[in-house]
Amino acid sequence: MTTSAVIRTRFDRLRYIIGFEVFLLIFLVPAMAWAFDRPLWDMGLLNIILSVWAMSMNYLYNLVVDRLEAKTGRVSSDRKLRGRLLHAFGLECVLISTAAPIYMLWLHLSLLEAISVNLVVSTSVMVYTFVFTWCYDRIFPVSGASERLG
Repeated sequence: MTTSAVIRTRFDRLRYIIGFEVFLLIFLVPAMAWAFDRPLWDMGLLNIILSVWAMSMNYLYNLVVDRLEAKTGRVSSDRKLRGRLLHAFGLECVLISTAAPIYMLWLHLSLLEAISVNLVVSTSVMVYTFVFTWCYDRIFPVSGASERLG
């Protein structure tokens, strides 16, 4: 028996991504401007740079990990819970370690201060992601007009 799953449309995914980034900047930029006593435009530019950088690092990280897994005969979509946890942890380590120099240069911080700021921002973004996604799912539930998978 084949089951058919309903998934979000491309438009819906695009609306989610744009909404996610716009609202994240609306919340994060003023908070960081206040915390560092810097102009909004300065923190806005920093956060746009970090967003583009994080997306690039995410792409590269997944490319490298997928190729390494393929060489050992594993398929990334078949990861078990342990593999997924290790994958997520590895990505966060890469993001935090490679963002530290950006924070250091932009905000004139020490390495330890930059890592601390990055950990606070990363934790805040994880909480924001949970809340935003929950709200988005309530406001824009998957409907019968969505794409069918299966």
